[in-house]
Amino acid sequence: MARMFSHDDRLSGLTLVVKPVDDPEKPVDAEQFLQAATKWLSSLTSFASSSGLDVRWEIAELRESSAVLEVIPVEVRTGIIATSIAKGWKQVVREIEDTGRAPNTVRPDTVREIEQLISAGNHFTMTIRAGADKEPQSITVMTQKRAKEAVASLPSEEFSQEGTVRGSLAVLNSWNKDERWFRLRIPIAPDRQVRCAYKDEALGRVHTTVNLC
Repeated sequence: MARMFSHDDRLSGLTLVVKPVDDPEKPVDAEQFLQAATKWLSSLTSFASSSGLDVRWEIAELRESSAVLEVIPVEVRTGIIATSIAKGWKQVVREIEDTGRAPNTVRPDTVREIEQLISAGNHFTMTIRAGADKEPQSITVMTQKRAKEAVASLPSEEFSQEGTVRGSLAVLNSWNKDERWFRLRIPIAPDRQVRCAYKDEALGRVHTTVNLC
């Protein structure tokens, strides 16, 4: 049985509204709407994860006219509504739109997910309402431009660098002299292990070649 959400519950929700560009009164193409909704939920899930929350998205409302989808973030472990996500996600999108950069606290994969969502608005008009917002946020050409700038400003997904790195040991291979490497978890990317390979044969110093895995 579907869960019934109160008015206060829905203040923690997020709403996606999709309309055709040529005629806002026409029905929305189902495939386009589902593609946008999928990208939207993917970006929300990535943002929640980067905020340290494991949530599922429950539908509070789904309307045929103008294709309206409202979802509520619910913590998987406790079943409690995650009230911080709507406001936090909106702030991130707003900062991207204003500055062309995402906050440093947001993971690169989350920024890329948001850009994929915003780019989906090329074929229709799209607005997003977060929580108790009186005015939904429209995805404009400027929003799309700024989102691309934010992705372009991200560090490369993979790089090699010599130097010293510290972290918690995650994986250690055999001490085969032809393949000496280990993996670390480091604070700047706790969800991604860093592969380190010893450069000097004597192993006297931990000077490494580092590649993000």
